[in-house]
Amino acid sequence: MASPNATVAVLDLTRFDSRSGRSGIFRKLNGLTLLEWSIRRLNESTLVDSVVITGLPSQRELVLSDSLCGARWLPSLHGTPLKRLEEIRSRTNAEWLVLMEPTCPFTDPVLLDRLIASAWSHPNSDYLAFTSTKNPKFSISRLGLVAEICNQRIIGQLMEEGFDQDSRSVPELVRSMDLFQLRFIPLPEPLQRDDLRFNIESIEDWDMACSYLEAIGDDVSWQRLSSLIAPEVRG
Repeated sequence: MASPNATVAVLDLTRFDSRSGRSGIFRKLNGLTLLEWSIRRLNESTLVDSVVITGLPSQRELVLSDSLCGARWLPSLHGTPLKRLEEIRSRTNAEWLVLMEPTCPFTDPVLLDRLIASAWSHPNSDYLAFTSTKNPKFSISRLGLVAEICNQRIIGQLMEEGFDQDSRSVPELVRSMDLFQLRFIPLPEPLQRDDLRFNIESIEDWDMACSYLEAIGDDVSWQRLSSLIAPEVRG
């Protein structure tokens, strides 16, 4: 169990059930699966206290065949993201829950720490995320470099409001209503561009990710990644 008032990062694998054909998180990129990449990037954060992986019990063999690097496997039979997150909340002492897709091997730990530090500095906030000041329709999910974070108290509130059967993600639920205090942090300006995409969701994304790693080696900072696509941009 995590320490009281901890920051717990959550990777939800449920929608990547191998039977649905969405098992790319177990495919290897430069010797590591996407799941392993995701865990390692979270472990590079200085403010994440622990990492929890949830998913279907049927995914156990695939998950445990990876190197979990200290992450905890908590499978769930619950059918909605909210109920799975509530289960994690009840089994840990998390104050803040960091939500990240397991298809983002380039998640930046420095940006992640900035988000977490802002959360702890603003305890009355319920949900925090990065945003583009230039483009309100900018897709943080498509960018694939940053996570979202919510306070544990909103999980119980959403359950009380009757959203336990809603199939939307918790961030989608939070952003769709006026019940919560939302806080948005500007992305570094070089990242506020629609041509940057580091979330691996297609064959083309895989090919680009391989080319990025070949070009940059061990330096997977957001500054180095963005410079590959726009060499004139410097962070």
